[in-house]
Amino acid sequence: DRSRGLGDVYKRQFLLSETDLCMKTWIDRRWDTDYTVGLLPIKRPPVNKLRAAIRREGMLDRVRGKRRDKSFDVALVARPTGTVDRNSRVAWMIELKKKRPDLRLWGGLVGSTRWRRHAEEMVDPEILQQLWMGRRKVGFFEYFAGLSQSKVSLAPRGWAPWSYRHYEAVYARSVVVCDDLSDIELLLPLPKDGTVNVRKGDSIVPAVERALDLYERCPEIGRQNVEHMERWLDRGAYSRSRVELLDRFFSFLPAA
Repeated sequence: DRSRGLGDVYKRQFLLSETDLCMKTWIDRRWDTDYTVGLLPIKRPPVNKLRAAIRREGMLDRVRGKRRDKSFDVALVARPTGTVDRNSRVAWMIELKKKRPDLRLWGGLVGSTRWRRHAEEMVDPEILQQLWMGRRKVGFFEYFAGLSQSKVSLAPRGWAPWSYRHYEAVYARSVVVCDDLSDIELLLPLPKDGTVNVRKGDSIVPAVERALDLYERCPEIGRQNVEHMERWLDRGAYSRSRVELLDRFFSFLPAA
């Protein structure tokens, strides 16, 4: 509050005079700063819905006596924002449709018809028609069921390099394909073995093919990735019983 009304340079100088610790939800190891960056817990979706969705999928598995075969190769539901040429969500889906039309895709694009009219000026209308789901949003339980029925889930960046979509895909036992996070550190570390990174400017197709190969070669990868997340979370929720997460949080704070 005391920094209100100051210019950016003076605000920075004022804040550094008060503390040299900045708390963020992620750290990029390429940052060159004159202050320390600590990690904060990330925002989570309604936990009750995620827990209920996990429980529902588990019940379906038990009814069938084994884990169900995945019906789809790739999953993504995205509400595009901004321009088409700068939106990796749209670009990835268009590229997959053009170069790997044989892949079974669950999901597509949702949102306003106004954005679709804008997109039609820059995207092949036939491909856009295949990707458009014809509604403004998808309910959470349908969304999680779609991830659970897909071998690979795409998690392109939005406003930040990561989103909770990464963790939801892990709990759905789907291999995550996402923007390159090799230099990003999160309080909740993603399983390295179950995440395929896509470097800026690279094609999405080889990454999806690597993820599909990983899923086929390592049938236990989904279970192993869930076990990794359960080290830090309790069915997607922060919990007092997961003391390692609290210890990790304090490890980023300066020693007293």
